[in-house]
Amino acid sequence: MAKMTVDALTETKAFKRLSPQAQMFVLSYLRSDGDRAYATGAAYDVNSSESRRVFGYAILKSRGVSSVLRLYNDGVFLDSLRTELAARHSDKAKRKMRELSELLKKETK
Repeated sequence: MAKMTVDALTETKAFKRLSPQAQMFVLSYLRSDGDRAYATGAAYDVNSSESRRVFGYAILKSRGVSSVLRLYNDGVFLDSLRTELAARHSDKAKRKMRELSELLKKETK
């Protein structure tokens, strides 16, 4: 499995279930390296910086957005784990990696 890209994330069912504003928040959040206030301002009509900060925190904690971000981060984690395990050449480690990859595939369907 290749590293989860933002483009691949947008094709998942979890991402497509988000509202258009929540999708914009997620994309802006990932492309701004986790700038919550920026992502909130890009996706929602929020005037003050304090409101963007508070609202952004609530958005990150919402079930749909947090699930999509976890899916993205798990894909990145699995990619780095796969690289590390390949370097060790352990059959047990490779088997565990395949199990984790299959689990992630099931979650994305």
